[in-house]
Amino acid sequence: MSTQKSKRQDGMSFPDPSVEIIKLYQQHVPVYLAEFRNAIEKGDQASVMFHSHKMCSAMKTMGFDNIADLLEKIQIEKPGAEELDSIGQKVEKLVQHTLVLLEKS
Repeated sequence: MSTQKSKRQDGMSFPDPSVEIIKLYQQHVPVYLAEFRNAIEKGDQASVMFHSHKMCSAMKTMGFDNIADLLEKIQIEKPGAEELDSIGQKVEKLVQHTLVLLEKS
């Protein structure tokens, strides 16, 4: 994805914010996802809450409300290990799908 620039009326150019947000998403979300999955695998509830909150913010920024809803469910309901793993797998699959789609755009 190339950096697109917009020109202001005064002739100055600046990076297109939507392109920059997508680049940040592509850069940071894989790390967030790995940390989230690691917390689930370790059974570290506090870390799961922290990383689900962090990922939820990224998903809302991008408009991926279905993923944000799953992450909020974790924060609100604090599911047991089996359900948490199931939700985590759904989140991982959906996030990977977003990364593939954004790479193609």
